Amino acid sequence: MHVVTECWVEQCLQEHIRYPDFDQIELQTQELPGLSMGQHALFRPLRPGTAQSVQALSLALSISGYEGMERDHIGKLAQALGVPFSEKFSRKATHLICQPPFKGL
Repeated sequence: MHVVTECWVEQCLQEHIRYPDFDQIELQTQELPGLSMGQHALFRPLRPGTAQSVQALSLALSISGYEGMERDHIGKLAQALGVPFSEKFSRKATHLICQPPFKGL
C-alpha cells in the first residue's frame, strides 16, 4: 500500500502526471515537470509526534512570493502542524517563508 498526501494528489491532477511516491521522489536525478525544488517535502506524510514538536517551538508563519497551489500547500502544511499561518506579514510572525527570486535551478 502506498501512502500519499493531499498535496501529492492535487499536484498530480494539476500536472496530469503521476509523480513517484514520496519515498522514490528523492532518488530522481532529473527534474520533474511542474515540481519546484523542495516541493516534494509536501508529498511526505507527517510522522507521528511531528505536530506536537513543532507546536512547542511557538512559531507563527507568514508567506511571500508563492502563488496558487504551492501557496495553498504551504498553508495546509502549517495547518497540519498546528502552526499559526498568515498570508500577510505582520509583527506576530516569527518566520517568513519567501519564494526565491529566481527560477529554473
